[in-house]
Amino acid sequence: MEIKDYIRDDIWKAIEQHYCAGDYTEALRDASFLLKDILQAKSGEYDKDNTKLVEAVLLGQNPILKINNFSTRTERDMQSGVAFGIKGIFMHVRNPISHEKILYDKKDADAILLYIDYLVRQVDKSYGVTLIDEWLPLLEDDSFTGTEEYAEELIKELPKKRTYELLEAIYENRLTITKYKTLHFLRRVIGRLTSDEREAFIGKLNIDLAQTHGGNELSMFFHFFGEYFYKDLKKVVKLRIEDVVLQGIKSATYNGNSSAGKNAAVATWAADFIENFETKEKCVKAIRDKIFESEEEQKYVLKFFRSFVDLNSKEVLSAMESQLKRRLSWDKNAYEYVKKFFYDKQDELYLQFKEEIDCFEEKNVEKEDRIPDKIDMPF
Repeated sequence: MEIKDYIRDDIWKAIEQHYCAGDYTEALRDASFLLKDILQAKSGEYDKDNTKLVEAVLLGQNPILKINNFSTRTERDMQSGVAFGIKGIFMHVRNPISHEKILYDKKDADAILLYIDYLVRQVDKSYGVTLIDEWLPLLEDDSFTGTEEYAEELIKELPKKRTYELLEAIYENRLTITKYKTLHFLRRVIGRLTSDEREAFIGKLNIDLAQTHGGNELSMFFHFFGEYFYKDLKKVVKLRIEDVVLQGIKSATYNGNSSAGKNAAVATWAADFIENFETKEKCVKAIRDKIFESEEEQKYVLKFFRSFVDLNSKEVLSAMESQLKRRLSWDKNAYEYVKKFFYDKQDELYLQFKEEIDCFEEKNVEKEDRIPDKIDMPF
């Protein structure tokens, strides 16, 4: 029999050199070290080895890795059996050949390799959200539980030594990670970073964003990471990003369902960060200028950047004339908004809205609540 046909590819690759050379003892050592590596990677317990590693991740009342539901006596016995089987490999094979000259022939080596293959397959099917490729489907699930309580419990399942690796994976997959719901959990992941890890991640962002052209990748950077890292980016990177946002603001319109225009969506995701921009004044000016452009541009500003516009201004009221005239045909809020600007029906601006105001008042407003002909001033 050819052993490579009966064992996993990763085991064969680990032992191939020594096995093909007829050094079956070293091949077994290679396989036992791979078994250790898989246990560490699956559990995140990189600071443990040998039998202590097995005890930490497979034994006890609540093992880190569970090969089954671990609820019945039979299931707990099966769990223990796998754990003691791996312990046996370490104690009977790996440890002795590391300290004494012990030779294994091909027949015994093949038998042990088949057993190691079996044990690895049991570990592989164990429950434990610890490998990064197991975390990503969880974070991409639209049904992800977005509560603080769930985030607090879930972070306990992530080994601290895998924190940075998961953060990088979330960043690389930010277009598919579930928006909003995962933010409580992400905050805890970022809060776990060491100073060195934080510095390394900022370095990665600086390289990646230095040549950004915007798009969804930049939008999702702001959504997931802007709060924690934007202020720490290099100035040259921030200026690049801010120019993308500025051009997005300038090009944007609103069609009633969403923003339109190149990088208009990026600008909306960046709205909460403009106060801290190096180019804040330019961006705010571009936002305010749009009020005096087309109605679609006005809608974009009022939808996403209202805090940057002084709505208590007759200048703004005049700029939004056509939009408000249409809304006055049915919208009481529009009427109340227009009303607060007029103290005298002879006001020049009032005359621009007179027809629509009169029509609305006739249909919807009690006389005592209408815009007065003239206000008596107390002086």
